[in-house]
Amino acid sequence: MDETCIVSADVVVESSARVIADGAIAWQGDTIAAVGTREELCDVYPKAEHQTLEGRAIFPSFVNAHTHLCLSHLHGAAPYDGNFAAWLQTVLHAILEWSEEDHANSLAEGLQQSLATGTGAAADILNDRLALPAYRGLPIGGTVFLQVTGFNPVVADVWMANIQQAFADLPNGADLGNLSLGISPHAPYSTSAKLYRECFRFAEEHDLLLMTHLAENTSEEDFLRRGTGVYRRMLRERGTWVPKWKPPDMTPVEYFEAEGVLTDRCIYAHVNYPSSSDIDLMAKRGITAVYCPRSHAFFHHAPHRMDEMVAAGIRVALGTDSLASNDSLGMLDEVKLCRERFPRMSAETIFDAGTIRGAEALRVTDKYGTLGPGKKASFVVVDVGEPVDASRAMEQLLSPESTIDQVFAWGQPIP
Repeated sequence: MDETCIVSADVVVESSARVIADGAIAWQGDTIAAVGTREELCDVYPKAEHQTLEGRAIFPSFVNAHTHLCLSHLHGAAPYDGNFAAWLQTVLHAILEWSEEDHANSLAEGLQQSLATGTGAAADILNDRLALPAYRGLPIGGTVFLQVTGFNPVVADVWMANIQQAFADLPNGADLGNLSLGISPHAPYSTSAKLYRECFRFAEEHDLLLMTHLAENTSEEDFLRRGTGVYRRMLRERGTWVPKWKPPDMTPVEYFEAEGVLTDRCIYAHVNYPSSSDIDLMAKRGITAVYCPRSHAFFHHAPHRMDEMVAAGIRVALGTDSLASNDSLGMLDEVKLCRERFPRMSAETIFDAGTIRGAEALRVTDKYGTLGPGKKASFVVVDVGEPVDASRAMEQLLSPESTIDQVFAWGQPIP
């Protein structure tokens, strides 16, 4: 049996519903054995190696519910001037110049930054599956979503053949630890309805998760309403425009509903511009929406409607998006900005959006999202900038003064 280790602190937050004053975590190997008071755990494990962290609070590791870690080397390389399609073209042109080694190194950097800033699990979109070995052996969970894109429906069969081959090949050569594989059809302006439907069919047959971008900006609805604007120009410039395509004259959410691809199997990134009827429809379908506060600010979007979504019963999680539109991959910064944007929302709701809500969407609540026996020993040690108060622990975490002191992933400290 692995040696038992204990870390105790002024406060241990097992979940937003259970905060333990003078708390402790005991683990063996990479798995939590018990969470309780310092006294309880020292009585149960009298011979355990024990580290005491005075003036600190322990929280579950974060769950990053939407990111593109493979774009980490693009930090600062794609400035935004108000034209999202032009920004996206800059990103696409940059990665087309990369070698396989460049892709792998960029992904590796993103993974290391994520671990160092307290991410325990992630929903990560991957452009180049040849970079998958970068995930091997790392103490992180979640799902890697293989990106699929193609506006011309003619290419749908080719893409699906590639996806089928990828999933046939991967089990033999890819040891991804706690990570699962999923599919990410990119967005309604870049991916045909036929390809969306085929991706969802394949996911249903193989019980896979999906992730896609939805209602990310106003140009998306303009394109689906009238077939004009920056996305039409982008498709023409890339040689992928389909002259016979007719716009459905719907909101992006309505369009997904009409095509049968608005379901609880998929995680929908951003959802920055839903209508009120869209919110009602998403709540009815039981979807997960992901708000990325700092990426949202980078693109100067109108205020997000997270509060209305939560009130409607929609599961809303938080994510970082990529370093192409963010300054770091730290989820603590995301929950802090979310708190700033929604001061009337409870600290517990925001904390949950950065932890358990993403874990629910990724189907990893047995390992991540909260602390408890049988879960991964992945947690963050936080200096809240003042004496720790168990009755205000979540508020203190979200305060501007809080900083992460130390990160543990699968029972090991992360440098």
